[in-house]
Parts: sequence; structure tokens; C-alpha cells
Amino acid sequence: MERPQKAGRTGYLYRLTAAVPRGDSEVLVQAAAGSTADAQQRSLEHALRVFFDIDGQMPRNSKLVMVSSTDERPWRSEDLRLLGEVAYVGSWSERERVTSFLQGTQIPKDPLLVRWQPTIG
Repeated sequence: MERPQKAGRTGYLYRLTAAVPRGDSEVLVQAAAGSTADAQQRSLEHALRVFFDIDGQMPRNSKLVMVSSTDERPWRSEDLRLLGEVAYVGSWSERERVTSFLQGTQIPKDPLLVRWQPTIG
């Protein structure tokens, strides 16, 4: 489902990027990208706000932030680790891992599905 809406604990209604069916439940997906450092920061802050606010309603393994994967504007490791506290973090460059996660065939303990970043310890 594209652009689903989900209410947070604050009562605010968020519009997410997508919802992907997984068995009897779904995985909420929020894209995060930015062509400038400021845009990337705003995108990160939005994803954190969305998934932190709906955190009590859904487990972390039902939430995925898809970050852009370009060499010209890499994501800071500490930002990805912070996102990993509230959601799984994937990238299209790691589509096999993301697909397995979305299908529920492989849900790793470490929420960082991107191999080009350090794991959460």
C-alpha cells in the first residue's frame, strides 16, 4: 500500500512511504534521502519522529527506513545507529537483505541491513 497513514501516540497522523504486507501484519516503510546535508538531516529527523511516535504500537521489526545510497552524500554512521533504535534501516543497494526482511524470511537481530555501516552493539 502506497502512502498509508498511521496515528502516533501524540495523536498526530503521519503519512508514510509504504506499507508492505508480511503474513498477518505489515511493515511500515519510510524513505529518507536528501541531495544536501540539510535535506538529509530533515529527512532523518522526520523518520525518527514518525517511528518514535508510533513506537509503542508496533515492534521495531515492523518498521523500515530506506535510506538513499549514494557515494556523494553518505549517511553518518551515528545517524543510522540512531535510526536503528526505532526501526530497521535498509538501502536499495542491499536489496536482497531488504527483500528477505520484508518477506519475513530473515529478520536479523541487528537492525542495520546496510553492510556499509557498523552494526549496533
